[in-house]
Amino acid sequence: VKDRLSSGMPFPTRTLLLCWAAAAYAAEVKAGDEACAAGDACPAARHAGAPASPHYWPTARGSLGSYGTTPHAMPFNLTTFFSWRFYPEGQYEWLALGVVIDNQRNIYTAGHEGISKHSPDGQLLWLYSKGLSFPTVPCLEGQSLFGSAHQGLVFAVDLETGGELWRTKVSDEIACDTGFVTSQDGLIVAAADSYWWTHNKQVVALNASTGQQVWSFRPDAPVWNFMALYPGDGTVVFQDLEGRAYRLELDSGLQLWKAGGFPGTWTDATLMVGPNGAVYSKSTMGSAEWCLNFLLKKHACPGVITAHRLDDGRQMWRRNFSMPTNSFTAVGRVKGVDGLAVVAPIGQQGGPPLVLVAAFVAAACLMLGLAACLLFGSAHALRSRCSGCGRTRSWACRGFALGSLVLLPPGLLTLAVVPVHEAHLYALDAETGETRWRYELPSWRAWHTAGDPEGLVARIGRGYRNRRILPRPLCLPNPFSAPTISADGGVYLGYQDGRMYSVRDSNEDGRIDGDAEVSTFSTGTAFSASGAAFAPGMMAIANCDGTFVFQQ
Repeated sequence: VKDRLSSGMPFPTRTLLLCWAAAAYAAEVKAGDEACAAGDACPAARHAGAPASPHYWPTARGSLGSYGTTPHAMPFNLTTFFSWRFYPEGQYEWLALGVVIDNQRNIYTAGHEGISKHSPDGQLLWLYSKGLSFPTVPCLEGQSLFGSAHQGLVFAVDLETGGELWRTKVSDEIACDTGFVTSQDGLIVAAADSYWWTHNKQVVALNASTGQQVWSFRPDAPVWNFMALYPGDGTVVFQDLEGRAYRLELDSGLQLWKAGGFPGTWTDATLMVGPNGAVYSKSTMGSAEWCLNFLLKKHACPGVITAHRLDDGRQMWRRNFSMPTNSFTAVGRVKGVDGLAVVAPIGQQGGPPLVLVAAFVAAACLMLGLAACLLFGSAHALRSRCSGCGRTRSWACRGFALGSLVLLPPGLLTLAVVPVHEAHLYALDAETGETRWRYELPSWRAWHTAGDPEGLVARIGRGYRNRRILPRPLCLPNPFSAPTISADGGVYLGYQDGRMYSVRDSNEDGRIDGDAEVSTFSTGTAFSASGAAFAPGMMAIANCDGTFVFQQ
């Protein structure tokens, strides 16, 4: 299903210049590859400080040197800005993960079952699937798209045709979180080595031209929602699921430093690198089992943001929050803040739909009842030395009833409680961590994130019909998409209530004043972690169902 409300106008001069730049960059990469001796494991990194990609939005968080920010100013009113949307095979059929945009404003949407390319006005140009399932948002470099698949593969696709250039098996599995493949200086960096699709235990780098693995690195703890970012100095930074930050040499994988982290904890968040020589890691103070307790919501797991110096990893500041920091941050110039700001969404995400929680409670009652049935029946049979089978059955039935009823009252009480998810958007001083302004989003009152109950049946059916791929009946996203800062200091992000938010402190008074400084657009479904992608006159974002495109 596709809606077209308007189409974007091309930018001929800019497109020609960018195509020339892309061709020059591709020629440089090719020349470097040919300089390597045949058969050698030639490191793909050409030199430190290589230029940023000529593509408008080559990774899920933008370009080197400006991650999480865009040089383009966008309209404040999202409704009048909306252009078209795309659901690959009908709403709820696919899980969409994120978008990237090339130098001609073509949009690439990563979904659980495929990667699609659309023209700026919404025409489908190609679809790459190959019977694979995809847990990551790909990246663009030169004339290629690079991604990874659940089946333990990293691959390259031709941007023009969608044809596969190479694929490399790097592990048996890659986890089913929402990860990100990124590239720099001719190297592709991705997470790998999962067991039962839970989390990835290794970081791998591959030659972008050949697919040959160059190095691998095993962090102290597994990675989750992994994204490698590049300061532009020949190094790469990322964090693990305990909030520990790492900096490695890009060409060799040699660890330069690691810092922070809280052993035994778990977070959905991902590190961000700022233009000020700092990196910002996130932690959530609790284990995955505790932090995903969907009843204790509000203060189950406090969050922490830590700023580290890029050169040596030393802590600059640490900021504690009463709620989880399970999202990206962005670092840039925000309306109403002098100097650089760290934009940080804070809040607890929803869990599975109520129907699944009820099914879990019923199953738990049944299992405890059966256990009590066996216990009581066996005890009576042994006591009576197997005489009086009728009485044994009676005792077994009593045990079943007692065991089931033990969990029934707390189970019903649990189902009667509707969780209230509070959420705040902070603008923090990038150098000190002090609050510059805060916006309190509307509380989300539900067990689930928007769209998961409505899409449950369709996604289960889809998984049954397409058994070649790993089924994903639920999205279970982060509470927010990644925030992006526009050139005029506005902040754009999606929230688990299914609405896209545009927030800016227009009068620069240090407060966000309701409707006057907040614009929303409802998509009906919560958003994946990657956030919006930007190009001149264009913004595109993936919620859990499809792609929404806004154009001037």
